Amino acid sequence: MEIKKKKISAYKTLYYDSEDFICYYMHQFGRANRYKFRIREYVETGKSFFEIKVKNNHKKTYKSRIPNKNNKLEMTDDNVLFVTNKIGKSIVSFKGVLWVDYKRISLVSKNFSERLTIDLDLRFDNDMDSKSYSDMVILELKQDKSLRSKASEVLLSHRIFQESLSKYCL
Repeated sequence: MEIKKKKISAYKTLYYDSEDFICYYMHQFGRANRYKFRIREYVETGKSFFEIKVKNNHKKTYKSRIPNKNNKLEMTDDNVLFVTNKIGKSIVSFKGVLWVDYKRISLVSKNFSERLTIDLDLRFDNDMDSKSYSDMVILELKQDKSLRSKASEVLLSHRIFQESLSKYCL
């Protein structure tokens, strides 16, 4: 994928959580029906969205989002109302707790329902610390489960197997 003639895109993400980090702990303990709340900025386009990610008890993940008006980073009334309407919970006291910045290469198949993303130059920042992982790459292959594509064959031939990973929990 190319955006403004660039093949590598920058992403900036701010994750929101409660004071006692309920979203983080729900993920760590493998709870079903868990949530993540974030603002993601697509640097090249200047667009940003407030997003909800829900993982249900059937291990399916769903994402909903709304435009992040005026690129505000604090929890807005629109964001709180969006979450309340979507999942019936209030996050009025949630605050931004972790920045995750990275660059992404996205490869999209013209022949199959398949997308390969490669995230690199990861950087994590919170109120207490910063960490950079320039030597780590996160590769995600999104495809129909029944599909056996060249990308999946190459990964298997190099003994690269599926793992679960959350940038927020990393």
